[in-house]
Amino acid sequence: MANLSRAWYLGRNALKLYDLSQGASNLLSGLSKDASVTATLSTGSQTVATDTEDDGVEFEAMLFPFEGATVIASADFSGATVRFNIGVRFLDADKDVISESLSDFIATGRRSHTATVPSTAVYIQWISTRNEASAADDGEWTFTRPALRTNSESYSD
Repeated sequence: MANLSRAWYLGRNALKLYDLSQGASNLLSGLSKDASVTATLSTGSQTVATDTEDDGVEFEAMLFPFEGATVIASADFSGATVRFNIGVRFLDADKDVISESLSDFIATGRRSHTATVPSTAVYIQWISTRNEASAADDGEWTFTRPALRTNSESYSD
């Protein structure tokens, strides 16, 4: 049982479980969107547009039941016309939302958010959402190279 944590490896980027250059015609592989979101995909560059605060995109939930582990969500953002969040959503064993941990940005470049896994979390998700009230206009943000990783020694390389 000493090396059981290796079965839950996040490593440098757990999202590499998906071919991030592929997916539906409008979404990266493994990514889903809220109903109010319009999404476009061009050569691995994901654009998200919505007029609804707190709506956005999320990767599929990943099993990671390790209380106290540190997880890091990140991506390269190349443009934004609205404030957006990047972060992690924590879910229980039934995949019901426990909480979200987010950082707010409008600037471009590599952006990241670090969070600690709470005691009741069993699954985690990489998420990016709009972070400002609507003025009835679709604000948008664009990203590439999304990553979800840990720097907690027991769960990484």
